[in-house]
Amino acid sequence: MNPNNQKNAFIAFVSCSFNNWKKNMDYLVGTFTLFQSILDNNINVGNAKNRKINYNFILLLVPPKIDSSKGITEEKAVIVTLQFIEEIMKAIKNTPLQDIFFLFIAPYIKNPTEGKHGSGNKIITRYIDTFNKLHIWRLDEFGYKKVIYFDADCIVLNTLKLELLFSCGYFCASPDLVLNDYFNGGLMVVEPNTSTFKDMMKKIYDPAFKSYDGGEQGFINSYFNFKENATFWNLEEEILEIQQDDSKSYSLRNKYIEELKERYIHTHRGVYRLPFKYNAQISIHYVSKYAWFTKFKDSVVAHHMTFPIKPWNFLSFPLFDYSYIWLKHFKNTNFYTFFPISLFIYNLFICVIYFIISFKFNLFEKCKDLIPVRKMNDLFEFQLNYFILKEKQLNNLFNYFFAIFIFYLMPILSIVITAFFTILIYIFYLSFPTFEPHMIWNNLFFTIFLESLIYFKLYEQFFSVITKKIISNKRLQNEEFYNKIIELKDNNFYIYKIIIGGIAIIIGSNSVFLFVYLTYCELFLHIIYLACFGLIGIYYLIFHVFIPFPTQCIVKAIEEKKKEEFR
Repeated sequence: MNPNNQKNAFIAFVSCSFNNWKKNMDYLVGTFTLFQSILDNNINVGNAKNRKINYNFILLLVPPKIDSSKGITEEKAVIVTLQFIEEIMKAIKNTPLQDIFFLFIAPYIKNPTEGKHGSGNKIITRYIDTFNKLHIWRLDEFGYKKVIYFDADCIVLNTLKLELLFSCGYFCASPDLVLNDYFNGGLMVVEPNTSTFKDMMKKIYDPAFKSYDGGEQGFINSYFNFKENATFWNLEEEILEIQQDDSKSYSLRNKYIEELKERYIHTHRGVYRLPFKYNAQISIHYVSKYAWFTKFKDSVVAHHMTFPIKPWNFLSFPLFDYSYIWLKHFKNTNFYTFFPISLFIYNLFICVIYFIISFKFNLFEKCKDLIPVRKMNDLFEFQLNYFILKEKQLNNLFNYFFAIFIFYLMPILSIVITAFFTILIYIFYLSFPTFEPHMIWNNLFFTIFLESLIYFKLYEQFFSVITKKIISNKRLQNEEFYNKIIELKDNNFYIYKIIIGGIAIIIGSNSVFLFVYLTYCELFLHIIYLACFGLIGIYYLIFHVFIPFPTQCIVKAIEEKKKEEFR
């Protein structure tokens, strides 16, 4: 755990889930992206290039909770944990973390509140495992004097300033954005002490220290009485004063700074309230841009992505532009995969289905005898005369609305419902956090596009079978009728309106990503661009694809039947 005898470390926490492997990988990807951001900013800040790393990186890992009622035996928990450790080993292989990363596997600590929020007694599942973070106070057993804990959804922007926190008191944290008298547990500076850990374990069941939020954050706030005891930590301000003192040489100023840090370690041993910029909860960026840019500007040390949609979820692109900061560091990890081969295979499978339906299999032709001709006859005639040829006046409201539903709304609803479930499938099953998020979006659009083509082909077959079955030979021999129908034919409908239209939507969607990236932090512009793109896309699909589609299907079927009659 500490073969290089380091006094300081960065630590994160992951609870290994027994039946949710995706969740395990989500937080593992988040953790190593966090660690990568610390390393990236350690070697790229001003004169700090290639600085020696004087701290370790620790992952506090807790195996699944043993629960025989849910089939989680000790043996099964061990197997899942070992599989998880395998992924961790892959993550550090041939990286700068390889020699300074350590795994701290600790026993499960049961949440005394069962995750129930104090205000409504409502169980919040994400808090159930969080009391395991208390194991951080045991790290003195391995020789650590000070550790900085981060949640997996944090990202570090300035490692130099962050290192100042190793000179903080025995507990330091930044205020919570909502309850600012209390701290937010996304970042905690801890002086490990096994005696403190044992005392905490005695008091977690004490009503006087009951967690107000159902998680460890509420308990630790109560344990240190953060609201009353925390005083403001101002080491950074004192360092800034020394740096601005031009009467002293550069080397002398650095000497004073190092002495000041050391003095803080020994004299400032209380509970401290850190400036908000050390744990800048990203919500304020979207709530008040004025506050963000006037108060913090470029001084933010660490972002905390507190939104429910985390940056490792592809949905955060382009919804939250701050995810692009996260993505920059994620690309430097071993997890990052640009081309998701599994999604490519999935789309290839859908392509095969489309070609089978298009060239080998006509579902409605095989079951055309089951189609209720009498019921469809009046509807078809109404569609033909009222919507297509526009020869008759409206005289039957039922047929009018029923025709709209069958010929226009059903194709739209089918595609919309399928698209909705496809998005859910991608979110919960197909989109792995290791994939490039934009490639996930592109594959998702392509999947919906292929599924739409399948639906268009099925509806074309359906309308074709109905048309050929209902239209009479006598009517086909009417040249005036036939000429009117052929005039409506659009030879380029399938190529230009559907296929090229679908490709244009995929390309246009990528322009949204590019626009968000280039106009970083301009949320209002993002909303306008996205709304304009969405409205243009909806207009095109409705008026150039869905409304002409039934007409083109019927025209094509009448033409085919005419040719068949003359053979």
